[in-house]
Amino acid sequence: MSHRQLRGGSTNPRIPPVARHPSPPVQADRNAPRSGRREPWARGGGFGCLFLLLASCASGPSDSFPAGDALAPGEYDFVLSHQGRSRYYLVHVPPQAAAGTPLPVLLALHGGGGNAEQFKAESGFDDVGTREGVLVVHPGGSGMLPRTLLTWNAGTDCCGFALDQGVDDVRFLLALVEELAARTPVDRRRVYVAGHSNGGMMAYRVAAEAGDRIAAIVPVGGAM
Repeated sequence: MSHRQLRGGSTNPRIPPVARHPSPPVQADRNAPRSGRREPWARGGGFGCLFLLLASCASGPSDSFPAGDALAPGEYDFVLSHQGRSRYYLVHVPPQAAAGTPLPVLLALHGGGGNAEQFKAESGFDDVGTREGVLVVHPGGSGMLPRTLLTWNAGTDCCGFALDQGVDDVRFLLALVEELAARTPVDRRRVYVAGHSNGGMMAYRVAAEAGDRIAAIVPVGGAM
């Protein structure tokens, strides 16, 4: 397990840093103060329903967490070893994390052939996370090349490398949540999955196979 903090705050002292690629800037939510940018995925439509859930659900229990060890507000790039592969995920920690209270988690899954950096830049979810107090996680799928042309194993028909190699992406996402909860307070009753295209298909599979661990999903542009 390794990570680098990209922007803001101090890193978790229990885990040594390692250099990774920085994340691109995100786009602003249309409901936030205008800055001349727009978010193409998070505005309206199916994803809008998720943000109502994020704002309305009561908080639930979390693991006890040593004071001062939680992730500081900022941007992080973590690597998780799973099934013998180095998988990565980007985390946006909102300002509300400074209070030390458990926060909900949104797993945002990119489409087939994309990657975490691309979906982070296009989705605008980080701005919503800042406004609503949500830990926004953009995981990367798997592929032949690191962080390029990545896919999710959403089932028998899709997609690409992840399907062909039998990658267990359900277990990867669950392991990711567990690792995140070891780094910072997480509200385990409010773990959500949103995805586009192949990522939307993956959201369906997570809900079907791990429904007791996921509060809600919002797939967009993906078949069930």
